[in-house]
Amino acid sequence: MHECADLSSSNYLCGRDENLKYTPHVNQWGSSPWGDNDGQPGAPGSTESPFDAPEVRQEAPPVFGAAPGFPTYPQTQGWGQSPQPGYGYPPQFTPQPPDGPRHRGKVIGIVVSAVVVVLALVIGSVVVWKFSSPGSGSDPDTTAGKAEVASEAPRPPAEVKLPSLSAAPTTLWSYPPSGDSSDYMSVLGGDTKTVIIKVGDSIIGLDAAGGSQLWQQPWPKSNGDYVYCVVGTSGDAAMCVGGTAAAIVDMKTGTTKNTVSGQSGSSGYSGSGLLAYVDNTKGITVFDDSGQQLWTKPMTGVVQPLLDQGIVAAQAPMGTKFYDAKTGDDLFSIGAVDDLIATSRGIAVSVRGSSADVEPGRYPKQRIDFYSFTGKKAWSIPQDAHYRLPHTSILTSYALPQSVQNSTSGVALPIVYSEDKGEIAGVDDATGDIRWSQQVPLVPHTLPSLSGIGDLCIVVIPTAEPGAGAPRVRVRKCTDSTGALVGDTQGGGGRGLVAVDGNQTVTGGLGSDSTTAYDAATGQQLWQLGRDAGTFTLVGDALYSASLGKVSRVS
Repeated sequence: MHECADLSSSNYLCGRDENLKYTPHVNQWGSSPWGDNDGQPGAPGSTESPFDAPEVRQEAPPVFGAAPGFPTYPQTQGWGQSPQPGYGYPPQFTPQPPDGPRHRGKVIGIVVSAVVVVLALVIGSVVVWKFSSPGSGSDPDTTAGKAEVASEAPRPPAEVKLPSLSAAPTTLWSYPPSGDSSDYMSVLGGDTKTVIIKVGDSIIGLDAAGGSQLWQQPWPKSNGDYVYCVVGTSGDAAMCVGGTAAAIVDMKTGTTKNTVSGQSGSSGYSGSGLLAYVDNTKGITVFDDSGQQLWTKPMTGVVQPLLDQGIVAAQAPMGTKFYDAKTGDDLFSIGAVDDLIATSRGIAVSVRGSSADVEPGRYPKQRIDFYSFTGKKAWSIPQDAHYRLPHTSILTSYALPQSVQNSTSGVALPIVYSEDKGEIAGVDDATGDIRWSQQVPLVPHTLPSLSGIGDLCIVVIPTAEPGAGAPRVRVRKCTDSTGALVGDTQGGGGRGLVAVDGNQTVTGGLGSDSTTAYDAATGQQLWQLGRDAGTFTLVGDALYSASLGKVSRVS
């Protein structure tokens, strides 16, 4: 059985060969600039009173961690990094201000002074919500940002070619052609022309059309046993990432063009003609997709390459910094954020509201801000609208293999959620207007997640308290207001995403008892294959199956 620590940089998802449970979010963007007590009543050094109106602070908001009053569940660290001292809120404090006249008067005064004007325009079956509040699109400070977002050419996530998933796959070819090998085989990645597999201590390139061997190169044990490969935009080179090192290999010959080393848990990414290697203990190194190093920069916080959007986001001591992905030049900085995700037009971030008005049993409110790619704020969704940005850290379930997920960045449009309204909603990233909403079963203090592949948005929603049930997943175009939540609701282990195309969603993975396809619109099961069919991986425009002695193209 593989240990999770060894799998953190592999194409296998941690926990798939065990009883996999949903792991809630740990914010990857650093500790609170306000300190550990966050000014909460009763904390050492705190001078605030729960009976007073929240103090207006000029500093960046604290960074999201464990919510007040909730038990601390096992948590997923951002990209293999242990949390820094000062993460999150004190776990035991639950603010409970009395409902005396003074408190009610303060609340009324605050509400009156920060009115949120909501205009609902019903267009067909889609509701468009326009927000007007301090910091929204009506603020003169956002005029330049909104104009820039509207005028600049979009930077969408890379398109991903996907196979037809409506029918159960059938075998097209197998490797080795002479029969099963005694070696364990795994599929590492590739594109529509070449699929890269690992056999013993070698990596092998196979012709995707017919399965013939194109090349074979040794893979040293020191590089790690668990490997995945991301292919550059041109298709000339791939970065194959092991536990402590990565090699950039020629896709035609397998020749090593460059190497880079790091700590266990380092990651590789591709997009927009670039390859990036991230070690959260050291920093980032960026290559062009021919393998030539362009720049490297030391960073000790969490780093998120958003290559399709041409930027790199990184944790900074007092906030979040953004760099040009091609040059490494500084672009701009903002305060600390709970989560961030890039879209075609800019960067959406969630900013935590005041800790003084947190309702018992609830997470703090969030304001959602949107910035252009040069750092100009374009719009905000105020915290009183009761929307939150799903968290964007890597999950241990319903995530695509890293060879797929790390080859595209951002989402076509942001999706937000509201526990109060019991819905997810699509946001127009040019204006901040809510374009569509869909009712979903959100349990109390739930933490959905959001990721993307091409024009598809992947939303994972827990079905019960963390650790007590299995999450379900919704995969549709980001502009689509319909779609079913699918998946194993019985808490079975090993579930991940195998492939998606917006119409069908295929779940399974290493350690899973089956591979199952669902209709993404209705949730109806379409087909299912047992464990003996192997472990399926999406590469290019096809599915591949790996088992103990062979690799097969099955679609």
